[in-house]
Amino acid sequence: RFADLDAFLRLGDDVDGADIKACLEAFLEEKGPSAQAIKEVSARQVKAAEEAVRAAEQAAAAMKASKERHAISAASTAKAALHRARIATAAVESFDGMHWAPTLHSLVARPLTPEYATEALPDLPRDAAAKLVAYLSVWLEAYSGGDGGSVDLAMEPVKGLPAAREVITWAGAVIDAHFTTFAMNRGDEDGDEDAAMAALRRAAAKLQAGCASVGRVNGALAHVRDGAPLPENQGVQSSTYSIELVDW
Repeated sequence: RFADLDAFLRLGDDVDGADIKACLEAFLEEKGPSAQAIKEVSARQVKAAEEAVRAAEQAAAAMKASKERHAISAASTAKAALHRARIATAAVESFDGMHWAPTLHSLVARPLTPEYATEALPDLPRDAAAKLVAYLSVWLEAYSGGDGGSVDLAMEPVKGLPAAREVITWAGAVIDAHFTTFAMNRGDEDGDEDAAMAALRRAAAKLQAGCASVGRVNGALAHVRDGAPLPENQGVQSSTYSIELVDW
């Protein structure tokens, strides 16, 4: 039963490379999970998304009603709830044409160690690897703000959904495991691999651009944290401008 397997992946502790390999083969094979199995798993994820949206609405209302001394805490809580709601919603609305995607969410949410990746990914059939790359590109798009709203990459999503770090780890691992296959089959008639890799590149580039813009702030934050003097010619002519103004 895929519903039981979904619960095991969300709640179980001992999931090794062999388990991951078996799940990938079952989820991504041409026949794939039954419609009923997908429906059961999807129903749980829809319910989780609805709960996340309600939590975000309640947090937003609490922020508006909060007193000034609690405003920062309330705003932080509301922001985190909004981000969780966006990711939970993406899990049920963003995977058009991938009816099997709901079964993968709990699996990809689990950490993938190099040892598990080596055991689970290299023997994955070519078509299954292309499907996995296409699936991961949708998650990268969601985390890069593809729906027009930013997402906190450090946020922990609803349990059973992959965080940004897991998506990035899985994407790197599947590319490493199938690099030669993807490279040698570029331009094939079916175009599945090309389309999947192109989508992954677009999403990764957008995510990288967002991270780079944030990274530039790091130096300024370190400067403020250390109490260093203001640099010259950055809005003021001297770090002692107030003294110069009054000492006349």
